[in-house]
Amino acid sequence: MLKIKKIGHKPISPFAILLLSFLGLIAFGTVLLLLPISLKDGNTISFVDSLFISTSAVCVTGLVSTSIPISDLFSPFGHVVLMFLMEVGGLGFVTIFMFFFSMLGKKIGISTSVLLKEALNQNSYADMLPLVKKIVLTSFSIQLFGAVLNFIAFLQLGFDPSYALPLSLFHACSSFNNAGFDIFGASSLSLYKSNFLLMFSTSLLIIFGGIGFVCIFDILQKRSLKKLSLHTKIVLKTTFFILVFGSIFTKLTSWDTLSWSDAILTTIFARTAGFYTVDMPLLRNATIIILMFIMFIGGSPSSCAGGIKTTSLYTMIKAISSFALGNKRTHAYHREISNSSIFKAFVLTVVALAFVLIMTTIICVLEPEFTMLEILFESVSAFATVGTSLGITPHLQWGSKLLLCVLMYFGRLGPITFISLLNRRAFSTSDDPVRYVEEKIIIG
Repeated sequence: MLKIKKIGHKPISPFAILLLSFLGLIAFGTVLLLLPISLKDGNTISFVDSLFISTSAVCVTGLVSTSIPISDLFSPFGHVVLMFLMEVGGLGFVTIFMFFFSMLGKKIGISTSVLLKEALNQNSYADMLPLVKKIVLTSFSIQLFGAVLNFIAFLQLGFDPSYALPLSLFHACSSFNNAGFDIFGASSLSLYKSNFLLMFSTSLLIIFGGIGFVCIFDILQKRSLKKLSLHTKIVLKTTFFILVFGSIFTKLTSWDTLSWSDAILTTIFARTAGFYTVDMPLLRNATIIILMFIMFIGGSPSSCAGGIKTTSLYTMIKAISSFALGNKRTHAYHREISNSSIFKAFVLTVVALAFVLIMTTIICVLEPEFTMLEILFESVSAFATVGTSLGITPHLQWGSKLLLCVLMYFGRLGPITFISLLNRRAFSTSDDPVRYVEEKIIIG
């Protein structure tokens, strides 16, 4: 059984275990990708590039640090390694481990429930193992359904069945886990954007992988918009508005470059997937800024997506509007949003934004030949685990690539996970032992 061990009298934080599990998986992937069996004949890869691609796969980002596309760089074995890293990275090492643990009929203790609660971003410790089973089985079922649609689409495009099958599985895995890796070559999906079934399957998998398992289970169980939980309503509403208005503004700002279908697909892919149907460097600066905003928001909690999450954006907008209207409480759908949720949303966003800007500044110093917008775009893409690129990543120095690895790692685990490492009262249920006199500070 996976237990929270103690050093002396202090238990190891579940947040630390989560961080270490992802580090271990990244290291394991780095070694596998360095093996000759993972590379096509005649290809070589440096340690930094192997580390970068392993981090990108585990953190389901999709950024590639080599000028050679992964379709040409890696062998079929290497592609299987990438699928494994994306799958485990998307669902989480702890989730996968506990799924196989539960299949043996074992029970878990309170300490393991604490770890699962943090890994799955839940509010309750109850029924952790049944939830793990549902998550893994639902994930594989959706990916299998997507792979079937992909297979049909690739047959329509004239692919040989023996090649269409592994391609379908890889693309379904990458799409649902919002990883953004593809083995189509340097053109990504641009050559196949006219195939409606492939675009529909890819978009559907990305959206399902990005809204979160809590939302998916709620929809399957309630089957009525009125009965959905507050969380699900917020996720669906925010996702809808981001996709609709994102597509509109993307089209309007690059009206001569993007068709409406390109604008819609670019918006869907930019949330956290990283595929593309048009060359990103051809887009106008205004479009690039809009896409960065969409990437920074990302997907939803308990999903494979990155970013600050849709619920954080919604909570902050509601809190700001309530403050502007003079309301002392923040409400949504006849429910009051707790002050702790509002505080957490603002802290998460501020820390994330500060970290991205700091790393961008450092990379700007290291890479003076690239513009600030290009570097900022890559940094946001790395933090939000998107993988969309303006094409500069393969040309960065090794130091800049390592900084992007840190951004991907930070973004996949989330700022709150890192901040919580500093919480010495993580296992305490009592109130603060000391209360001070409240005093207002002049703000603004």
